[in-house]
Amino acid sequence: MSENSSVVEFGSTSAASGQYIPPSISAQLATSSLGQLSLAIDSSVGLGQSNAPEIHPLIIEQVELSAEQRLQMYLTVARRSQHPTVMENAFTLALRTQRMLVSSTLSSTMPTALKIKTCEIPVLKLFLEFGLRSPDWRALVVRMLCDNVETGTGHLTVNRAKQVLKELAKKAGAKVLAMELASETSERRMAAVILLGWLKHERAIEPLVTAYDTVGNLEKRLILETLETHYLPKLAYHLKWRRQSPELVAEPLLALLETA
Repeated sequence: MSENSSVVEFGSTSAASGQYIPPSISAQLATSSLGQLSLAIDSSVGLGQSNAPEIHPLIIEQVELSAEQRLQMYLTVARRSQHPTVMENAFTLALRTQRMLVSSTLSSTMPTALKIKTCEIPVLKLFLEFGLRSPDWRALVVRMLCDNVETGTGHLTVNRAKQVLKELAKKAGAKVLAMELASETSERRMAAVILLGWLKHERAIEPLVTAYDTVGNLEKRLILETLETHYLPKLAYHLKWRRQSPELVAEPLLALLETA
């Protein structure tokens, strides 16, 4: 059988004891990008035999999936999975396939700027769709977009990635993001801090200042960076007049005022 084959083996024999292991325990599956499936059926399951049963293979011919079919497969896996690694891998494959599909239809005479925009719009829509699915998806998408912005490489241009971050922040809203600052997972808390920054509204300052005293060191550094990047002019007003109690404000936050 070729290395591209997918094998599902129901029933096997333990090499150590020679004892037959039932299908529910020994079923093994290896998937193939070609969609080929080789199914080995145990014809004596349930007959109580102690020796290894005879295996009769059933071969289903290869099926080459189109790019559109692969895209739908990746999207389906991403939408249904609750495992972070599977979610991220399936979504990444979907983004690549979507971009490839659009790129393959572009004319060679099309201006470069228009080519980039045409390729990015469907990808941008996928980022928004999945970023709004759940808090976990929002955290994953925000991390991917921040990596895109920081490195300058990814599925979108830097400006387009920033555009998606702003849109996600706007759609989530200050109230929801403020609640996420108390989330159980660090990734969700950090995503909330980042989006409160991209919200670019003074309503985001108080939740960030309040959360500073309760979050871990990683989130603390991110809050300081967010306040300095997005809210430094307004932060001085907020700390001096809104809180009215400088002694209750953490020193690192007050230190930001020295650079204002």
